[in-house]
Amino acid sequence: MKRTFCLFAALLFNGMSTGAAEMPWDELPEGNGRTQVYAICSACHSFDIVATQGLSRDQWDETLVWMTEKQGMAELPAEIRERVLDYLFRAFPAERENFSQ
Repeated sequence: MKRTFCLFAALLFNGMSTGAAEMPWDELPEGNGRTQVYAICSACHSFDIVATQGLSRDQWDETLVWMTEKQGMAELPAEIRERVLDYLFRAFPAERENFSQ
């Protein structure tokens, strides 16, 4: 877990931008939560950081906790948080597979 956070932190701070999301919107996998994930994540850093992670659902959840507790991200309402986690896990899983809704 610490290793995941350290890697994520290194990528986050190396890839910090002014909120620009280099990954074009039309390249994101379709799915419920796409809009929320893109808006939430690209508000603070490049979306490329998200797209290259490839984490399990639990790791995505740990990442959201870390970002909330340590990076000042606003806590997401439960319904949106679940939608975001579902989308991240299906769109950018630990083992890359074809994304399907």
